[in-house]
Parts: sequence; structure tokens; C-alpha cells
Amino acid sequence: MDNNANFDFVQDLSLRKNLVDSIKFLSFLWALRDSKNENSQEIDRTIMLYSASIIEALLLDFCKRKTIQFPEEKYAHEQTISKSFPAHIDDEKFTNGRIILAIKSEKKKPDNVITFENLLEKLGEFLGKRLTRDIYALKDTRNTLHLSKSRKIIEIKETEKSMNNVLKVIQKVSK
Repeated sequence: MDNNANFDFVQDLSLRKNLVDSIKFLSFLWALRDSKNENSQEIDRTIMLYSASIIEALLLDFCKRKTIQFPEEKYAHEQTISKSFPAHIDDEKFTNGRIILAIKSEKKKPDNVITFENLLEKLGEFLGKRLTRDIYALKDTRNTLHLSKSRKIIEIKETEKSMNNVLKVIQKVSK
């Protein structure tokens, strides 16, 4: 078995174990999935959730290894220097615009506040347009799988694509 199959490129041993365990579980779910199975939709949902989580973890790990920064803007000591007035910014009308003076600084975002969206924005060019688009679609599907939301039928093609996207991301970030 080559090194990439062992996830040797992931230096965090706990993350590596979690990734391997999660991919084994995905394989188990895939083997369990059968269109005649009354639980196939729930299995598909779980595969989609795991696929998105694995991709997100791989992208975050890649950013750490490559020391890719996610700056976070902070403003301090904000002072209003004008009264409220109507303003237009990017064609959006604000009825209570005001001019302020503040100190702006940038800090590195802590890992726990870097979102899937941040990762895709930063790595879109690296991943390529098609893969980035597919991962956005997977992320959007994952975000609609809450029990309280109306549930759409997940097609087998979507499930297959989510697993293929995991493989594509592994290939990209393991180099």
C-alpha cells in the first residue's frame, strides 16, 4: 500500500486515525446501501455528511501544512465622526449610514473559526473550478440535512459524487 493510502501526509496522528476510521465507515455504509433497503436514504444522508466532514478536515489540514493564513479583520476604538445620513454602498441603500474612524488590525483566524466556506474560497484555484463547484454543492446539501428541515430525496449519483470528491481531494492534498 502506498503512503497516501495510509494518510502519511496527515501529520496529526489523531486526525489521521479519525480520517482512516471515517473512510472505513463510509465504505461500510456504501456496502450496506441498497436501493431496496428502506433505510437507503438515511445511509445516503450519512455518506454525504461524512464526505463533507472528511473533505473539510483534509482541506484544513492542508492549509496548516502549507501555512496558508486566514486573516481576520478587527476594528477597535470606533469613533463616529458624522451623524446618520442615507448612503449607498454597492447599490445597497442604508438609511442610517455614518462615517467612522477606527483602528483596523488583522489577526490570524483560529482554526476553530475557519469555515468550510473560508477553505473553499481560499483553495478554489488549487482545487479547480469543477471540484470546487462540486464541493460547494456537497456543502450546501450537507447544510440542508437537518432533521427540522424538509428533506429532499438524495439520488444515488449525488452519493457517488460525494465519495468521488473525497478521493479527488485526497489526491490533491496528498502531494
